[in-house]
Amino acid sequence: MIAPKPFQEAAVNAALTAFADPTGRRRFLVADEVGLGKTVVAKELARRLSEDGRQPLVIYYIANGHAVSHQNKGRVVGFLGDSQRKAATATPDRLSLIAIAKRPKNPVLIYALTPATSFPGARARLTGGRKEERAFLKVLLEQTYPAFARDLDPDILRLSARGSWDWAVKDAEIKFAASPSHLRQRFREALAAEFGESVRAMLDLAVHGDADRKIKPLKPTTFVGRLRRALALATLRHQPPDLVVLDEFQRYRQILDEKDADPLLKALLEPEGSVVPPAILLLSATPYRVLSTRWEEARGALAHAELLELIEFLAGPDVRERAKTLFSDFGDKLRDIAAHADASHPELGVEVAEAARLRDELRGLLTPVMSRTERDSVASADPLAATQFLDADPSPEDFRVYRHLVESFAEQMRYEALPYWSSVPLPAQSLGPRYAAWKRAKIKAAPKLTRMTRERRNKLNVPTAWPDAKLGSE
Repeated sequence: MIAPKPFQEAAVNAALTAFADPTGRRRFLVADEVGLGKTVVAKELARRLSEDGRQPLVIYYIANGHAVSHQNKGRVVGFLGDSQRKAATATPDRLSLIAIAKRPKNPVLIYALTPATSFPGARARLTGGRKEERAFLKVLLEQTYPAFARDLDPDILRLSARGSWDWAVKDAEIKFAASPSHLRQRFREALAAEFGESVRAMLDLAVHGDADRKIKPLKPTTFVGRLRRALALATLRHQPPDLVVLDEFQRYRQILDEKDADPLLKALLEPEGSVVPPAILLLSATPYRVLSTRWEEARGALAHAELLELIEFLAGPDVRERAKTLFSDFGDKLRDIAAHADASHPELGVEVAEAARLRDELRGLLTPVMSRTERDSVASADPLAATQFLDADPSPEDFRVYRHLVESFAEQMRYEALPYWSSVPLPAQSLGPRYAAWKRAKIKAAPKLTRMTRERRNKLNVPTAWPDAKLGSE
């Protein structure tokens, strides 16, 4: 196993210090620039935490997509031997399935989860999930509310499963017999959190509605989705993780905003009655939006608020308020410094010294809960990590491509054009609807711009110069 680089080791040590206090918030952000090995930091943290003698170390690795989460979960436990790594990663990919699966005997277990399937918010569109989940829910309901389960239309839980349903139910009965002893009670509590008290009456209301009160019954998939969410909550409360890794969390940062209103997210991030809350590691090169165009000026207050909310999540409200004051004072001091036309003015040195003091206080306030490494800062020790600059003068078509992209985006999304344009050649053609800015975009015809066609690709007839802010004539 390749040893972490010194700056990665420093981030690991800082995170371990943040996690060491069992009564503290136990949260840390690694905001290293893209490509500097945030996953390496997560792996080393997992290795060090797994050595404390408690087994198994349970890790929830959460990323915004199954492909990413499954790809990276093996890397996070890459310090294990082949057989142990295979056992560590042979785990369910949905929170509601963890209670169903037999728990392997292994020093480390990692579950690769996504927000959409394991932590759907209150406003998310719920689905029926897999037949294995629904079969287990059938058995659980029979054990917790037998009269309700007996009267429930069997098609509601069966949904589209047909010939394999009976087999799935028998398998669920076997798995329930081997499930944790308190899962039944946890499920009752979770149903109360999801549907309200009294549970039996609220379940009947969800399935049948109430004509007198003009309450419509839930659609079968919605009802099953809420049962799945309750099962996920029961699992989380009964088998909480030791370490939660939120990778590229800015893509789903709504889970931080909704944690107080969603019992499932609260159980993940701020469990009640837990002797030791889970360690939470946030990974993101861009944990909050940095303004870069005039279209983003209106978002300045929002970006500032996002940063302060993140600081509060990591370190608490007192640190947030102190950081807010320091950022304000530091900004005022920088403006005072910039206002001096005479560099030899005697007050300038005093103001520079005060700005440095404010900067250092901000560093001291925030470095216990976050770290940031950029390429240029490690270039002397690791030349391969340094930024490689290319000679690429922009051409007039570069800016025509940019203007075309801006004019194709909806007004409220135009601030997104600059990062796409500066990162991807021909972004209007290369990217597409899986990116948020494209969902309301109307990509306009532009016959005078370079086009990447299938015919040109197949013939490898590439232009001598690609219109792109970074590539230029390269």
